[in-house]
Amino acid sequence: MRNTAQWTVRETRDDGTRILGGTLKLPNGWSHADYALHRWIIAEQTVRVLEALGEIEGQ
Repeated sequence: MRNTAQWTVRETRDDGTRILGGTLKLPNGWSHADYALHRWIIAEQTVRVLEALGEIEGQ
């Protein structure tokens, strides 16, 4: 998925500086919030596996 997202506003200034902004467009229809939620779910499940393996203490 890397490098597939695009911003709706892309500009290049006279000095060559590139500006990205606007809305982040994702080719699979997910919003930025969808990605944030699912990263959280993956992190939470990873912690549970590590707890079950005894690698870290549970909370």
